[in-house]
Amino acid sequence: MPSNSTAQPPPSVDQMKERSTFYATVGQGISNWARMEGRIIHLAADLLDCNVEKAGVVFYSITNFHSWLGIIDELLALDKCLASAKRDWNQIATRLRKLNDVRVRLAHHTTWYTDHSQCT
Repeated sequence: MPSNSTAQPPPSVDQMKERSTFYATVGQGISNWARMEGRIIHLAADLLDCNVEKAGVVFYSITNFHSWLGIIDELLALDKCLASAKRDWNQIATRLRKLNDVRVRLAHHTTWYTDHSQCT
């Protein structure tokens, strides 16, 4: 029975190493993002004057990361003594909003390794 797909030779050892590195890098990126989220929880705990566990319960019940950033925005705006920190935070939050789109794709969509040397 003829096949509709083109038979591909098995990947070489070097290609397997490249794929392994690719998938490990994706996993490391997702892990680093989770670590950053933990840092936001610590920041929220400081701003709310509560322990990290309580801040974590609140923030992890909110599934929208943009909402997390908005809450930090509002908490910083409440304290005039933190005006310079607010300016720094605005730059960080802008970048995090953009990076979140990439994180969502990596975490929630299938990620395939593509050997671009085979593309024509």
